[in-house]
Amino acid sequence: MLALGGGKPWYVALFLFAVSVLSFVCVWLIETTDEQETASYRYIREQSHEN
Repeated sequence: MLALGGGKPWYVALFLFAVSVLSFVCVWLIETTDEQETASYRYIREQSHEN
């Protein structure tokens, strides 16, 4: 990992921090939009059954 940052450990720390923040945001978005997603999937399923 140190080679990734060119021997600068704070680059690696910043990279790892950014990755953890991104993953946290993704999980938070998925959890908060879960109800909307299931509702839209249900709507799509109903439309496909009619056809």
